[in-house]
Amino acid sequence: MTKAEITATINEIKRQKRQVEKYSELLAAAETKLKAEMERRSVDLLVVDIYKITYKETTQNRIDGKALKLDLPEIAERYSKETKYKRLLIT
Repeated sequence: MTKAEITATINEIKRQKRQVEKYSELLAAAETKLKAEMERRSVDLLVVDIYKITYKETTQNRIDGKALKLDLPEIAERYSKETKYKRLLIT
């Protein structure tokens, strides 16, 4: 790739990221509107036409890594797994 092609590619990436941000905000706003309506109706299940929408509290259990490292550092070390990956940053 030439310098101009790299610059053009970076500009395209930045443009696409702005689009993703814009649509993420629009999506979040639409989801918030739907959640507010379900809360207003005091329902956790809503069926409209062909859509079934659920909005309810879910419980999930996870290991508290920080507490494990403090209380049982040898266990935390023994079961920790290192992962490596490459990350593309454009600043």
